[in-house]
Amino acid sequence: MFSPNEGDLQRAIRSVEASSIVVNSDSLEIRDNSNTGFAEGDRFCLFVKDGMQIPEVRERKIQGNAARFVLIVMEDGSVRELYLSQLSRSVRVSKGEGSIELSDGRVSSEGTAVSVWKKSGVVKEGLKALMDHTIKVTRRRMVNTVIRRDRVPEARQQVVFNFDFDDPTPAATPTSTTGAGVFSPVGAEDDSNE
Repeated sequence: MFSPNEGDLQRAIRSVEASSIVVNSDSLEIRDNSNTGFAEGDRFCLFVKDGMQIPEVRERKIQGNAARFVLIVMEDGSVRELYLSQLSRSVRVSKGEGSIELSDGRVSSEGTAVSVWKKSGVVKEGLKALMDHTIKVTRRRMVNTVIRRDRVPEARQQVVFNFDFDDPTPAATPTSTTGAGVFSPVGAEDDSNE
């Protein structure tokens, strides 16, 4: 369904390979530690390299924390990074903009894709559960919160996304013959041998 722009894909892969390492997702626990942006209505599928059964999990350091991500193909064909923490984000709400006092409130990622992800327990199983789906950003919320840097509280805003499955009939699944992450319908017959 979504075909990546070949030039964009190759640049993204070179950039990712130069700035991150591959990690083993078999027993990697799902946790929250980083953020990046999407707009409401954005649609994407996970990118899977040739010969792989699930997307390659990469890691890079952001402000000293290990931020894990996979490549995704957006509906417009651009290739981006999905940080795994975005699927399980939970943020405590501050008492107001600029406040360093926390309230009792909490805002968490929600949606059908998020529910499936959180039930998986480990990244490998979560990625398998998300692979055969088109995922849509159904809500984007800016949350006033407090973080601690060197034990000093700092007011800031964090983005919390809702991700839902948005599969046309039939569902889209990433397939690749050249590492290009081309999407085709689930159950579509491969007539390349004819």
